Parts: sequence; C-alpha cells; structure tokens
Amino acid sequence: MGKASELARAQPLSDPRICCLDLDTFFVSVERLLDPTLEGKPVVVGGKPGSRGVVTAASYEVRRLGVKSGMSLLEASKRAPNAIYLPTRHEIYGTYAERMREIARRFAPTVLVASIDEMFLDFSGCERLYGSGGAANGNGGEDRAGDVAIEGAVLKLTTAIFDEIGLPSSAGVATSKVVAKVASALAKPRGVMLVPAGVERAVLAPLGAVVPRHRSRRRGQAARRRLPYSGRGRRGLRRGSAEDLRRVGGAGARASATSRRAR
Repeated sequence: MGKASELARAQPLSDPRICCLDLDTFFVSVERLLDPTLEGKPVVVGGKPGSRGVVTAASYEVRRLGVKSGMSLLEASKRAPNAIYLPTRHEIYGTYAERMREIARRFAPTVLVASIDEMFLDFSGCERLYGSGGAANGNGGEDRAGDVAIEGAVLKLTTAIFDEIGLPSSAGVATSKVVAKVASALAKPRGVMLVPAGVERAVLAPLGAVVPRHRSRRRGQAARRRLPYSGRGRRGLRRGSAEDLRRVGGAGARASATSRRAR
C-alpha cells in the first residue's frame, strides 16, 4: 500500500475531493511531440481531407475555424482547407496515455480511467499528505486548508505530466465527478480549477449545467466563508470571492482557476 493510501485510510473523511484530469487536445499534442514543426499550426487528426471518416482531434488553431471532434472530414476540409491533416495512430497515443496514468497513480490512492485522455482521481483523505496538516480551523478553515493542499497537489500532477512527458493537461477539483468534469473544461487550456464544497450551484448554474445536490450539511453561508481568502503562489494561484463565483459565465468562473500558461 502506498503512502497516499495509508494516510487516506488513517483519518476521517470530510467532503470528497474528486479530480477530473483531462489531456488537452491529446492526439494533437502527441503528434506535436513527435513533430515539433506542427507547434502553433492548425492540425486535424483523423485522416485525409475530404475522405470518409471523422475528425478525432482538432488543435485550438483549427477550432477557431469551426472544426471539432466528431465532424466529418469532408466538412472539416471545407472549413479548414489549409490545415494539416494526419491519420489517427491509436497505438502511439495509447503508449503516452499509459505513461500519464503511471504518473497519476503516484499522486492519488484511487484512479479511475474514463477514456484514453481522461481520468478521475479521488484525493479524499489525502489532505495531510499534501500539507494542510489540520493547522487551520474554525469558520471553515480546515476545509479551506484542505482545498489548498489538494489543489496544490493537482497542480504538481499537471506539472509532472508536462515536465516528464511533454503533454499539456487541465484539471477540475470538486465534490463530485460531474462538477469536477465541468471544472476541468472551464480550466482549459492548461489550468486547474477548484469548486469548493457548497458553491457548486453558484458556479455552474449560469452555465446551464445540472448540479447534483451536495450531501454535506455545511452549505450556505458556512460554505461560502471558505472563499474570501486570496493570494498568489509561485505558479499564479488565484481564487475568486463568492461574488466572483456567482457572476460566472466566463471570466468569473475562471477567477477561481489556477492558471498555468504554456512555457
């Protein structure tokens, strides 16, 4: 049993802290690792332009032209005739995906693979391992410290994936898989977004998302008291106030994200 598993089992659990880790434009990112000249260029993975089949991955540059995953290659070639079209190479992508999973398993005791480029990690009970130590207490301070500790751990995870493999990723942390997945999408590209317990509806309601009812008894004002702290860490940690989160619809939602720009 690893250290993360031992400490997770050795203390009572508070709110669950679930992370959704998603590799950004995974197939395109791997192709760019293999051919650095593709960096910054519009890239479509899936096959030859105009051929039968669908787009399996599209770079951010080509998404601005309306090309997206699942679109027919015929339609993609009309919208982005000058893009670079590449065949899908599942064997190679699978190798990189497994390397990413090996890194993830170093950080959390429970890792659930959702797809080739997405997984969920359960950090519940790992707060002491990553530094909260229960030092902060009162007025939601313990939960706040736990959030800081786990958010920092997830940031280290995404950094390790980039440093060791070269792949960019984004992550969301919340009390459920559904909310964590939405947060990971809001954090793109290359960010980490935390949705603290008790503010899920305030964050996601403007997005039209269906938010599962939070089971914790610490809702309402008690939960919102965890938010008004702020500060910047070595990697640009930013947190929004409760008012910021209630105004989400873009910039407000991202105000609680840990943003890590490409180097």
